[in-house]
Amino acid sequence: MDTPVAIQVWTNSFEIGQLPTAIWYHYDVINPDALFKRRNYEIMDRVQLENAAIFTPRAVYDGRKNLFSRRDFPAGTFTVALGRTKKFDVFIKRVSIISPNDVRKLCQRRSPGDTSDNSMSLNLLQLIVRQAPNMRHKFPADARSFYISHNAKDLRIGLSAWRGYFQSVRPVLNKLIINVDVSHAAVYTPGPLIDTMMQHLGLSDVRQLENLRPDELGRLRIFLKGVVIKVTLSNSRPRPIKDLVGQAGLQEFDKENERWTVARHFEHKYNRPVRLPRIVGIRMGATAIIPAEFCQIVPGQVYRKKLPPDTQKDFLGFSTQKPADRLRDIQSAVSGQAGLYGAIHTPSH
Repeated sequence: MDTPVAIQVWTNSFEIGQLPTAIWYHYDVINPDALFKRRNYEIMDRVQLENAAIFTPRAVYDGRKNLFSRRDFPAGTFTVALGRTKKFDVFIKRVSIISPNDVRKLCQRRSPGDTSDNSMSLNLLQLIVRQAPNMRHKFPADARSFYISHNAKDLRIGLSAWRGYFQSVRPVLNKLIINVDVSHAAVYTPGPLIDTMMQHLGLSDVRQLENLRPDELGRLRIFLKGVVIKVTLSNSRPRPIKDLVGQAGLQEFDKENERWTVARHFEHKYNRPVRLPRIVGIRMGATAIIPAEFCQIVPGQVYRKKLPPDTQKDFLGFSTQKPADRLRDIQSAVSGQAGLYGAIHTPSH
């Protein structure tokens, strides 16, 4: 009989060395006007900024209906404004209390008749763990993964492959662990919108954006709709592209009892001439038309659609790692100079 050989196996799981010792208060957030998480985060951020006496320290929010605070405060409605006219009424009421003992119960053996539900305690831990690294890299507080541009690979169609990290808190017997893994995503290449449009269509001259064929404009519209853009001439918050507009600088609208072009409006308002008035631009909101030369793609936006076959091959090559390289990246992320977490222990093996 062969002598058994001992094999050391490492896992990408790290023990949480210090559990929360404070009481947390769980609140329901009711905001009937908000439709998507990005707007919810903006609204709740404004609520906390304008009511700092209540929300100090800052509460933890999941972008939907759950808010967790270390301070207890009475139910109430908070009214905030985004932009000049849009106001939101947010009703917040306490629904439960999460104690340190509730968190400890997550990793205790449950008796057959125990029907208690500690899922909200686990949700709180997930948010606490994910919030700081996610928000540091401009991702939603509750996102399971965040991605960084370091060593990104250009996929040549207006997209780049970014490497990032997946994070998840998991209860096991007598302890809680954080599972950390390397993840990968295709993201819209940040920077000038014109560069991304040309790259996506395989164009070599910016003037080719003046007279796109219907099929080219359709491809570009599908690719860019919903992408969040920062307008370089103003301090307004980034907003998503609603549609594309051909010859954007030449589009006309009524102003001061006469017809103005978009190019004339921008030169008058910002003292900046529109150099490329005939190329495709973007529409934001209901009516705002922005020339593409004043648009920057905000970093870190994950591309959710299916990649073309050639691009899939490049992405797969980027995302394939040898086990040793993957482990090194995970260890560097957790315990390196720019560590993701504080009180966690070494990986289990």
